[in-house]
Amino acid sequence: MRNIKTSKKRLFLVAIMIIGISLSLFTMNRLKNTNENNPHNGTLLFLGNADMPPIIYDENGTAKGVTVDIAKALGKKIGYQVEVVAMDWSDAQRKVANGEADALLQINPNAERDKIYDFSDELLESDFSLFVKMGNKQSRQLVDMKGKRIGVIKESFPYEMLMAYPEIELVLISGLKEAFNDIRLNKLDAVVVDRWAGEYILAEEEITDIEVIPTFLESQYSRIAVQKGDKELLDLINSGLETMREDRTMEKVLEEWRFERVFYFTFGIMRNILIRTLIIVIVIIILIASYTVNKYRKLSQKLQVDVASRTKELKEANDLLQIANAELKRRAMLDGLTEVMNRLGFDSAYGEMWKKSVRDRTSLALVMVDIDHFKCLNDTYGHLFGDEWIKRVAQTLQSFTLQPDHFVARYGGDEMIMVLSDTTAWKAAEMSERIRLEISEMAALELPEDGPTVTLSLGIAATIPSENLSPDVLIKRADEALYQAKAAGRNKTVIWK
Repeated sequence: MRNIKTSKKRLFLVAIMIIGISLSLFTMNRLKNTNENNPHNGTLLFLGNADMPPIIYDENGTAKGVTVDIAKALGKKIGYQVEVVAMDWSDAQRKVANGEADALLQINPNAERDKIYDFSDELLESDFSLFVKMGNKQSRQLVDMKGKRIGVIKESFPYEMLMAYPEIELVLISGLKEAFNDIRLNKLDAVVVDRWAGEYILAEEEITDIEVIPTFLESQYSRIAVQKGDKELLDLINSGLETMREDRTMEKVLEEWRFERVFYFTFGIMRNILIRTLIIVIVIIILIASYTVNKYRKLSQKLQVDVASRTKELKEANDLLQIANAELKRRAMLDGLTEVMNRLGFDSAYGEMWKKSVRDRTSLALVMVDIDHFKCLNDTYGHLFGDEWIKRVAQTLQSFTLQPDHFVARYGGDEMIMVLSDTTAWKAAEMSERIRLEISEMAALELPEDGPTVTLSLGIAATIPSENLSPDVLIKRADEALYQAKAAGRNKTVIWK
């Protein structure tokens, strides 16, 4: 009897052990499947170009820059820790293509890259420009560069873009500062790079004998790239970017970096030079005056005449300085291609116009204008054609601003905006239709019938401004109306409702 009880106890213990082992194996298998289904394991590795300040750069082994801050904020939105490494751009692209890293920051799509990567929604606007030696009148655009040596970063967007120009000798550069020095030494004729990065280096290093050509070679939005076919990660990144735009996280990050724009450095350097020059002039005048007083004490009447003359000269010099400053400020507000206001000029003039309309309780209308299928036009007829039609559209809009306080600005790329004071939405729509038809007729006369043609989409919004209404609301409404015009088939005028 005792043996039977002992056998039952042993069988019970064996059964408990088998159940315990089975549960352990089941738990281990679940953990393994979880890890296999989550290859990123809570961390995403983003790579970027180490030589693109202030967009992304390496500082003592740490990645910094506006896109680094965007990537960190993106990680918080999607529930991942994002690690960013700034490194050689060619190595970065190869690692992501081979699956050794998760994503590339600040990369511009093209046909070749589309075969290797999938791209996110828009990140930052990239304006690729020519940088040449100051005063170089022979190298102002790509058609002037036959037989010239142009510096580009290996496997960058400018590198792949310029591969289509075999008559240009491409020289691979390791860094922008060294490349600009090679221009000074006549080892290079030009450098093509993102305008923000290039102007940042010029301002940071106080390089004054290199200039940027105002007309962009190419303007498009950069993206985040992932390995081809990684749809799950791409959807995750896009959802995070959308959330950042909706809750204004993206706007806050860009606001923190806006003083790294080249205007900050250009005006800062210029201001310091002017202040130092003025101090030196004043000190020299004081020394001359003191010497004159001590030497010609008895000739007080003559001295007074001399002092009055010096004072007049100083005033004239100061007047000229103010005129020069005013001219510099005016040029900073103009778009180099179209000669209408640029975005900086628009922000200033629009703010003043809004305040005036609030005081006068008069209607204010905005017309947002976009050239339809502009990229297709560029691809078909060339970038010089695109630049010419951007100027024509700007000139046509300008010809319709009949009142002194109406104005036109280039809002970005091929997008223009008209600000019409004391104008209702219907009056603005009537004017917009005339503009649209004039451009269409002009294009019909000049362009081939079997090719793409130039048309405009226009979005209109109008309101009576008040202190309780933000000026940005009217801009947003005009932009929404423009979107509706595009969605309705383009070549249309739509009033926001």
